[in-house]
Amino acid sequence: MLAINCVVADIDPFQRFLNQGKKATSKSSSTPTQSPFNAWKDFLEKAKEEERKKLQDCPMTCPAGPRGNDGPQGPPGVPGKNVAKSDIIAIIREVFEEYFTVTDRCGLCVKKNQSSVNIFTYVAKKAQDNLNSNKAPIAVIPSAFHMELQSAIVVDHGARKLLIHYVQPTHRGTFTRGNGIDVQKGLFIAPYSAIYRFSALIHLHHSITSSTNTNKNAHVIAYICVDFACTRNRSIKFVSGLSPNSRQFTLYADGILYVEAGHTVGIYVENISGHPITVQNRSSFSGHLVGA
Repeated sequence: MLAINCVVADIDPFQRFLNQGKKATSKSSSTPTQSPFNAWKDFLEKAKEEERKKLQDCPMTCPAGPRGNDGPQGPPGVPGKNVAKSDIIAIIREVFEEYFTVTDRCGLCVKKNQSSVNIFTYVAKKAQDNLNSNKAPIAVIPSAFHMELQSAIVVDHGARKLLIHYVQPTHRGTFTRGNGIDVQKGLFIAPYSAIYRFSALIHLHHSITSSTNTNKNAHVIAYICVDFACTRNRSIKFVSGLSPNSRQFTLYADGILYVEAGHTVGIYVENISGHPITVQNRSSFSGHLVGA
């Protein structure tokens, strides 16, 4: 067999530099001289070039050797999360509700990348994402909602009117958990006997001017009431006076209430201004379950 032996850098570089210097002195004196630094630099470049050529002419390839012994076993990992059975059931319930909410909008399928996703694949993935998350566990909220007023409502002086005819917005950032809202009647129907937090953002418009005869005590009241009874411990109340300097203003009522299962919660606006006021569309009503 033909054997090819390659010798790389078999002579000390400094010795080769001295030999090259001796050869350079034997040339004619008409050749221009070069500084020692530049000569050493050129020599290194030529040495590298020769070494590259030798490696190209004689490539060194070595077959893989036998596998080594296995290393010692690593330390034990972090113990897994202890997930209660009730938490697993709550997560699965939430995933199913989300699945069917989406399927109702797109027609018995969840569209993802223009393809249908099987319900069991969808549920398994969502549940695994919730249980195997490396982040801190997030509480599952079984009941939450956000809806906006569909059209303006006029409230006459001395009247207290329930806000009705809402819509569930579809833009990004909106949410619904469970099915405890009646958008036409403007009511939330509590699915559980628990403590809930409610918020009302009411945009109002009035036609009162500085020349209008108004009562100094003119004001508007916003209520969030349980079972149509706006009484103490059964409602959240917010009072605002009217100013002729601004014809548009916003009432914000927020608080917590205990609501028994099957009972309703709605928003009322009471007008004590002496003139009609208008509750504008896009006023919102939202809430979520806090705990038992």
